[in-house]
Amino acid sequence: MADWHCYQLDPIDFGRERLVEVDEVLCSSPDQFGFTQNEINRIRLDLQIAKSLAKKVNWDGTFRSGRKPRLLPLVSGSNSFVHGFVWKQENNGETFVLSPVPLKQLEDVSIRFGRM
Repeated sequence: MADWHCYQLDPIDFGRERLVEVDEVLCSSPDQFGFTQNEINRIRLDLQIAKSLAKKVNWDGTFRSGRKPRLLPLVSGSNSFVHGFVWKQENNGETFVLSPVPLKQLEDVSIRFGRM
């Protein structure tokens, strides 16, 4: 299992529509988004891991109305595509970015940072 990195950021309000909602992928047929059934199962499991880590960092367990978790495509050090997640919490709109690879550009602007 990969280490996960969690970044808690001030609200990010633009550009989310460019990312697919995780629920769309989980409810899709394997070929709709180009994922195999094993990859879809992995996304489901990884989302649970990401939620657990975010709670440890300060996520209150809520999602901003109509703003469910989004899939974040990333490239790992092995030059392969991996996925992370992005969501906003209801309370104050803070944005959480969860990634299996470090995102150094977010470390300096994070309110809090965690690793699991």
